[in-house]
Amino acid sequence: MWNRAKAATYLAGRASAWLSWSGSARGNGTACISCHTGLPLSLSLAALSRSAGGDQAKSAEELLVTDVEHRVADWNTISSTHGWQAGAAQCFYGDKQPSSLGTESVMNALVLTNFERSRSAKVLPNSTRQALKYLWQQQQPDGSWQWLEFGLSPWEHDGVYYGAALAGIAVGMAGPAYYDSPAVRPNVTALRAYLKHSINTVRLHDATVCLLASTWLPGILTRDQQAGIVQRLAAIQNTDGGWSLHSLGTVGQQPSQWGSPGFYPNDSTSDGYATGLIVLTLKRLALPASKHTVAMGVQWLSAHEHNGSWPANYINGMRDPKSMEGKFMRDAATSFAVLALQQK
Repeated sequence: MWNRAKAATYLAGRASAWLSWSGSARGNGTACISCHTGLPLSLSLAALSRSAGGDQAKSAEELLVTDVEHRVADWNTISSTHGWQAGAAQCFYGDKQPSSLGTESVMNALVLTNFERSRSAKVLPNSTRQALKYLWQQQQPDGSWQWLEFGLSPWEHDGVYYGAALAGIAVGMAGPAYYDSPAVRPNVTALRAYLKHSINTVRLHDATVCLLASTWLPGILTRDQQAGIVQRLAAIQNTDGGWSLHSLGTVGQQPSQWGSPGFYPNDSTSDGYATGLIVLTLKRLALPASKHTVAMGVQWLSAHEHNGSWPANYINGMRDPKSMEGKFMRDAATSFAVLALQQK
């Protein structure tokens, strides 16, 4: 069995390190939330905080949530073309303002709706409603969001569909009273249409995130579309029971264009991010035909915790696993492993 306390210690330590790192600072005492660290940490710490003895995780989660709340409160300054004065909160990347705003609006909304869900809040507080308001302000006419592009897979290379899938999760977590309300129904309809109609043209990684979104927001995918993705995922499960991130780079029947320059630890085959993402998604779908596939994945996750973290797959180039940047993939791997194991 995996050690929740060690996982909480690793994740809480990484949250503290990220929020205090000069490289993540974005003005007014706030930090970039980041696809690889801040976002997955906030989701997994919320899951751990609901466990017995989750005080350490809860404290770390609240630090991340408070940071996002400050970003939402400063949104008018962040989104203004005149808001670059010293000390003021700034968008993630000033030279990429439109895509920075699109990316942040999605991630802010997801962090806050997940936080309220973990608290079983009956009414969304003002900060969360404001984040959702800014989310819709950034939605594009085709139903998607502009997304930061740095040529880094799996989150920051052709990431528009991935971002829209995250938006689907955020809106779904807000609950049916919100996403079925007349005020946002046209936006939600556009989001659903974009995700459904583009599902066959995206990488398997992004299709998997969309599949996860479909467990939160009904109407995104048909049952046949869901079943097709599940079959593709089952077909690439490794013999050890886990999955490898580089195999999720396929589009349709094409070979994956994602390499695997390195793993941490070196002797790994599967990794925590791919395995955690897929097990989490299949658990939430709860399809009887996937029970054995899920059981093998859970067994792999339970057996491969290393001092509170899980193996990581470096698909963009090997990093020093002891450096700040070298821990980014491990942050995502550990976070999604925890999310999968905590999911009933």
